[in-house]
Amino acid sequence: MNVGAALVLLKLAMDSGFTVSPQTNGPTTSENPQNVAIRPLCGPGYYAYKDPFTDLWSCVRIPGGR
Repeated sequence: MNVGAALVLLKLAMDSGFTVSPQTNGPTTSENPQNVAIRPLCGPGYYAYKDPFTDLWSCVRIPGGR
């Protein structure tokens, strides 16, 4: 594979004003919401749990980890 050609194309793209930013998947903070009305996006090692008595969602740690 010719890596030199890819580097030249990347350099041309950067010179033209094109910016490259990392894509993030999932929550960007380590905070896991507790007692919210809508289903939250939980971080790694947590899952969304809806309390049947209060109808509120919380992020709960997965037993044994993930």
